[in-house]
Amino acid sequence: MGAKAGDANADDTPIDSADINIGRVLKPVGLAGEIKVLPLTSFPDRFLSLKQARILVGQNTQRFDVRSVRGDGRFFFFLLAGVDSQEAAGRLRGGLIQIPEAERHPLPAGSFYQYEIIGLSVLTETGVPVGQVSEVIETGGGSDIYMVRSEAGEYGIPALASVVRKIDLAGRQMIIRPMPGLLPDRYMAR
Repeated sequence: MGAKAGDANADDTPIDSADINIGRVLKPVGLAGEIKVLPLTSFPDRFLSLKQARILVGQNTQRFDVRSVRGDGRFFFFLLAGVDSQEAAGRLRGGLIQIPEAERHPLPAGSFYQYEIIGLSVLTETGVPVGQVSEVIETGGGSDIYMVRSEAGEYGIPALASVVRKIDLAGRQMIIRPMPGLLPDRYMAR
């Protein structure tokens, strides 16, 4: 029961709920306008079949035909139509490569995209409000950690089925059963 790495990480919440960020433009490479892209998706092979790239830079989305894509195991390198100089590629630095939400890959039952988790209200099983999920931290092998902010502080909630009892996306709630010591006493069963 956790936010398995999907197509959106904590730092790339979609501006429009219909858009999913799948990559971040890091920098230009060489003089011909190639860009280096960090994947923000658990499905990076999708880059190899992209025919068009939508890149959000600031508040402006630009569309480019993809001339070529290659990967090196960690990063992808794009040549885009109309981006044919280091200067033009530099203007895309920090941009987010997006896809429509309808094109996201399906996840197994009990897994969620991080952007779906961020913003959920967190309550204990007894109905005590804890706060809101502000970030999902991927631990790289274990369970993710949901960072929950409240007026009283910030708490790390492990994405374990024994702790996270229910995720209700429609109701925008996460119900937790805090293990001893996870939260201050005021959040424990009443």
